[in-house]
Parts: sequence; C-alpha cells; structure tokens
Amino acid sequence: MCFFKYGVRVNPYLVATPYSAPITLAIGEGSESQFQNVRWPYSPLVNTTNTHPIVNNVNILKFDFANPIDTLKNSLKKTILLESAKLTKLEGTPREISLDVVTQEPNPQEFNKGSQPLAVLIEGAFTSAYKNRIKPFKLAANKDLSTATKMIVIADGDLIKNDVIKNVPQELGFDRWTGQLFGNKEFLLNSVNYLLDDNGLINIRSKEIKVAFLDHEKIADSKLSWQLLNTLAPILLLAIFGFIFNYLRKRKYTS
Repeated sequence: MCFFKYGVRVNPYLVATPYSAPITLAIGEGSESQFQNVRWPYSPLVNTTNTHPIVNNVNILKFDFANPIDTLKNSLKKTILLESAKLTKLEGTPREISLDVVTQEPNPQEFNKGSQPLAVLIEGAFTSAYKNRIKPFKLAANKDLSTATKMIVIADGDLIKNDVIKNVPQELGFDRWTGQLFGNKEFLLNSVNYLLDDNGLINIRSKEIKVAFLDHEKIADSKLSWQLLNTLAPILLLAIFGFIFNYLRKRKYTS
C-alpha cells in the first residue's frame, strides 16, 4: 500500500528473458551424468546504459525470479535505474516452475513485453502511509509529510544474496559455477552512498578513464615523413648551430 502511495507498484509477475544467466544441472543418468551450464530465463542479466551516478559504468547485474515494477504519476521524481532486456515476457504467479524449460527452444515472438523496470529511485517528500488514519493514541507532533528524501525499490531480494561455498560466504555477485563476478555489490554500494548523499565515493568508483590509442592508419600514411623529420632535423639543426658558432668565433678573433 505504501509503495502505491510513493508512486511505484511491484506487480505479481515473473520476468523471463533469453538474456539470462545460466544454472548448472546434472545432465545424464547415474555415474555418466555431467554438470552443464544451461540458460535459465528466470535469472535476467541487466546491462544498463543509464548515466545516473548509481549505475554509471556498473558491470552486468544478475537477478533471480524478479518482478516488474510500474511507475505511477504523483509529485515524486522517479528514475528507472535497472530494467530487463527488450526481449522479455511476463508470467503470472503463482505458477509451477519446471526445469524442463531449459530443454525448450525459446520463441522470440513470446518475448514481446519490452524492457521491464527492475529498480526504481524515488526522490521527494513522501506522504505518510498513516495519513488520514485513526491513531491509537494522541500524538504531540503528527507529521504526515516527510522532508526531502530518497528511496530505492528493487524488484528482487536475491540481488543482495551471497553465494555460500562450504559454509563460507562468497563475495556478493560471485557465481560459483561460471566464476563470473557480477556488478551487484557495486550497485548496492553506490545505492547506499547515494541515499546517504555521499556522492564522492560513487564518482570515484564510476570514474571512466579513456585511454588514447594511436591511429595505425594515419601512422602508416605518414611513416616516411616522420622518419625523415626525426633523422634529418637533428642533423640540420646541428649543422646550423655549428655554422653560427664558427661564424661568431671567427668574427670575434679576427677583429
């Protein structure tokens, strides 16, 4: 109810997309079974091009059984931080999830719901969820509207879940089966820093360093010119210097 007042709604659907992380299954029978990575449409991978400080230059993020978020019109400012790929379909809940889905070839025509918001930043003055409700006791200082503040709504609690190997928690975002480190940790750290108005750390982490590369085609075209310049120019300058030096020396001592 309070999310609805804040201008967002988490819908009871599952987001499925072919742009997803794999799961590892034992395929085969008995001792001949082997572990294989297969695509799992319910683990969406999110690669954002948003330039907001929270998600700028953040690596691909991994979700598990995520829900789509709707944004509603009100006075609060809403920024979509993360969204699924354009090829997305929504499946109603509750529903039975079968591993047989990994053996089925996905039909692109079914993934026609477009990008779905998965994380939304809300900024502004929030109306209390208890506004216009009967209080159990009298309040000395009732406050129905907050000061300017921020909130981030994420459609999947697994975004903050660590993998555990032999009772040892792994780094947030690390996938034990593929060895890949997703950007979940960086995104959450940026979110906390932004909510605390500590933008300095965000700017350091999201700083983009552009390396200037040489233009090999231009180098090939002007290679001879630069070789002649670097070879003849020093000799020519040395000859001019020697001529001037001898001229001044001769003029000085012959007078």
